[in-house]
Amino acid sequence: MMRTLIIGLLTFLPFFGQGQTSNITYTENNTGGYSFSLFSGILPANTVISSIIWDFNDGTVVSGGTNLNAFHQYAYASGTYSVEVSYVMDINGVLTNESGIETFTISNWDAPMICPVATFVPIKTSDWCGTGELTLGWVMCDAGVGWTADYVVWNMGDGQTVTTQGSATVVHSYQTNATVTITAVAYFIGPNGETCSSIIMNAPGYNHDPCILMSPGTIVSYPYLEIIDTYFAQPDLYINSGVYCQTSVINFYDAGGALPGTNNLYWSYKVFVDGLLATSSSGLPPYPGSFFQATLPSGDHLVELVYTYDYNDKFCSSADGLVLTIDSCGVDTCDACNAFRPEPDEPYWISAWVKETHPSQVKTYTDAHIRLSFTGGTPLDVDFFPTGDIIEGWQRIVGSFTIPTGSTSLDLHMKNNGTTDAFFDDIRFHPFNASFKSYVYDPETLWLTAELDDNNYATFYEYDQEGQLIRIKKETSRGVMTIQESSSSNPKSE
Repeated sequence: MMRTLIIGLLTFLPFFGQGQTSNITYTENNTGGYSFSLFSGILPANTVISSIIWDFNDGTVVSGGTNLNAFHQYAYASGTYSVEVSYVMDINGVLTNESGIETFTISNWDAPMICPVATFVPIKTSDWCGTGELTLGWVMCDAGVGWTADYVVWNMGDGQTVTTQGSATVVHSYQTNATVTITAVAYFIGPNGETCSSIIMNAPGYNHDPCILMSPGTIVSYPYLEIIDTYFAQPDLYINSGVYCQTSVINFYDAGGALPGTNNLYWSYKVFVDGLLATSSSGLPPYPGSFFQATLPSGDHLVELVYTYDYNDKFCSSADGLVLTIDSCGVDTCDACNAFRPEPDEPYWISAWVKETHPSQVKTYTDAHIRLSFTGGTPLDVDFFPTGDIIEGWQRIVGSFTIPTGSTSLDLHMKNNGTTDAFFDDIRFHPFNASFKSYVYDPETLWLTAELDDNNYATFYEYDQEGQLIRIKKETSRGVMTIQESSSSNPKSE
């Protein structure tokens, strides 16, 4: 709408030595913005205006320019305003310090009642225990004068609706861990009883204050969806990747925590290794550094990090775990193996029994044998083949050797160069000058069934069903011979 208003012609004496008039015209854009013009933007001939000062009568004064036109945006409210302009005229090159003031009044302007816009922001959270208690506050960007907040309807994203009065904050407890979308609509009352509603919006990057983005006289669209994580503590246990030996120091890290803040009050954590408590502390583990170190034996270990919240009537826990594999990395893990340690430059005796499966009978076995490999110092392989007669399908391997100087380890290999199956039994290894016997027991009755002498020949013991010894057999280089046999019977009853 275009409106031109000439309020009056005022004559100022003295004014450049003669009576002179001036006027202000204006146009309005219906959103409180006004364009003003002095002399309708056209000066009298041979006249120059300098040092124009515009006073818009609402606290805004613009000075220092020479433009006959000015624009000003008023607040969205009705009222009476007197606009004053003062200026200095230069006529025909003659500068005079005289000035004229023209005043007009905008009366009873019907300002458009633009509904306020508003935004919300999380203020604080508490009682994180899988049921996050979320506190939200909101601010109103007052686009008009005299609006007051009536009430707000909040959709908390979990199926629950909360109504707050005025500009009050909202407190809501979530019953499950989840990611939710929160929306809200605020309802306002105007100075004359007008009502309106506005979506409570979010302005990312501007401290959640859309008022910063709100340009006078413009309507700005904002996104109004705010994604809020319900606030709970969730552990995230991890270790650096790599191969770990039983002598390695393992560092444990935690990428979890309590969101969105660092309030660890009433929280504690524990670390369990294979079900046993390894460490515990109040609060939550620090991030991102290592919070625990351990040296573990070889094998697989179950490691668990447990968060616990315990305050008043609220208690809950959350855990994360992983399986950690520790390699022996060549370290001897057998505690009982230290009783016998072969020494370099010392003689030793080895014996075993071997059986090969052939479709037809053979006099000796040539494929199956035992190899000893020595490492450290000068590498050396020594092979031992079967000798002597085949006794009931088995042939003995026997021999002596001396461990080379500088050797650090000895490996025993059961070799088979043929295509038939080969079986090994009663493998023995002991010092050359030592006496060595071994025994075999029945796993169910625990009766002694065999005894192997220094030459690795067996003596067999046989029993009846009552456990009475009835026969003893001896294994020799010529075969198995019975060396004792007995029998017994119970007298018949008459």
